[in-house]
Amino acid sequence: NQVKWLQEILELEYGFENTGGYDGKFGALTDMQVRQYQAHKGLTIDGIVGKDTTFDLIWEAKEYGRDYWYKKLEIYMAFE
Repeated sequence: NQVKWLQEILELEYGFENTGGYDGKFGALTDMQVRQYQAHKGLTIDGIVGKDTTFDLIWEAKEYGRDYWYKKLEIYMAFE
């Protein structure tokens, strides 16, 4: 579920097209998108969506807003 959240926020907030939909698989495309996001934001480029990358993804969200993405992530995590 957390990977689905990641794929969705990357596409809807940051314009990373995900032609395969939100499949919840952390594959090559998702890894590349995470690394590109990290590079663009000056974060450690490791492909890991740890606390710094997660915080930045939520903090910089403008289209749907921080609260939306934070709450959605909480819900996904609750059902893992």
